[in-house]
Amino acid sequence: MGDNVILASLLSVGGAIIVNGTLSVEQSITLNDTLSIASNVTLASLLSVGGIAVISSTLSVGAGATLSSSLSVGDNVTLASLLSVGGIAVISSTLSVGAGTTL
Repeated sequence: MGDNVILASLLSVGGAIIVNGTLSVEQSITLNDTLSIASNVTLASLLSVGGIAVISSTLSVGAGATLSSSLSVGDNVTLASLLSVGGIAVISSTLSVGAGTTL
């Protein structure tokens, strides 16, 4: 193919796609199944998830993260630094506090 390919409608691929450079999308992509990424992903703007997002390893946020609704954690959470709560924090079960903690 030449330098540019413009699709005015649907691209349907039955097997694997390998992108060795940059994939740039001007509007939106709809994934009907799984997006599997072997290495890093950089989002320059917004990631919007309408349903459930499963993170089976680490989610690392370099600056601020804003949750406009609930964060539900099924197992343990380790905070290496500060947890700051500006409003009401509801704890439905046990809060365990170790030594050197001020409430």
